[in-house]
Amino acid sequence: VLQSLSARICNFMGEDIMVARLQGDRFAFITPYTSTGAINKSSHDLLKVISEPLTINDELIVVTASVGVSLFPMDGKEFEPLLQMAESAMFEVKRQGRNNALFYAEEMNKSGLRQLQIINALNYALENNELYLVFQPQIDIASGAVVAVEVLLRWHSETLGNVSPAEFIPIAESSGRISEIDDWVFENTVKTIRQWQDDNMPAMTFAINLSATKFVKKQLLGDLISVLQTYSIEPECIELELTETIAIGNPQFALSTITKLREAGFKMSIDDFGTGYSSMNYLKDFALDKLKIDKSFIDDLENPSDADKAIVKAMIDLASALNMESIAEGVESEQQLNILKELECSQVQGYYFSKPLPITVLYEFVESPSFSR
Repeated sequence: VLQSLSARICNFMGEDIMVARLQGDRFAFITPYTSTGAINKSSHDLLKVISEPLTINDELIVVTASVGVSLFPMDGKEFEPLLQMAESAMFEVKRQGRNNALFYAEEMNKSGLRQLQIINALNYALENNELYLVFQPQIDIASGAVVAVEVLLRWHSETLGNVSPAEFIPIAESSGRISEIDDWVFENTVKTIRQWQDDNMPAMTFAINLSATKFVKKQLLGDLISVLQTYSIEPECIELELTETIAIGNPQFALSTITKLREAGFKMSIDDFGTGYSSMNYLKDFALDKLKIDKSFIDDLENPSDADKAIVKAMIDLASALNMESIAEGVESEQQLNILKELECSQVQGYYFSKPLPITVLYEFVESPSFSR
């Protein structure tokens, strides 16, 4: 087993990384330090490589590992203390349940320590059921009805408390954990839709954000359809949101993927429109369902100049010309709403109507006869 693992580990690590067997079943690696995110991703990729079944004497054997990481020069400048700190982190992984990776963080500076704390805590977030979903209503301006909700991820860490998505999502992306988080969000949204329909609630679209990592997966469509089939949900119930940067970053690939998703029945939208480097030509080719106007432009409508209104109107008119609905994010006042009505925006969402709600409160919000603006 050790010989087979050694060969597999050396092959995975490559020639530029020193691999050593210390004693027993303990291995050590000396690898160039690039970033905490890259090292964390490499550690978890290694865990997957190690856990692939081994064939020994015609028997399948599965082993797992615990990985501790120390960083030069933040954790130490000599080999022995660095090794001791990596082992300390490894023993902590074993204490918390094994088959994971953690950094030794005691000597890190404050900003670096925070990032490592989040990476370490994220490694246990799914296992400990610390993630949960909230839902922000999207309102049709003409009728005042709730026609959709945006699905938003929240995290209450056992060790860190509430961590903002603005802080942990970029770290999850850079450290290689975002894909499994995306999978969790999608499946739990589909579970919610199943319950929503079983309870005979009004038909509604659930809008889910797609990360760049998830969007570029070759098996994306198959993975999504598989989850929908498990819970007997039609793709028409779901709107997949892409940021402008993802869509424009590789427009030919994006066009192909968006076309396949729409042909399968999913609705598609561009989120945070106006904040990236927009291409009108690609936007036309994408044939999306909805254009989401970024909150920064809506904030300007509180005390707007003619130019502020003209910019938002141009976005709304562009969406209309391309047979797309327009939705304004971050509406927080009656002044903003009235201007959006005047500019003929299709939909709105924001704290003026409702903050993101737990699913039980969303039921009450949708069913409340007092909801009207």
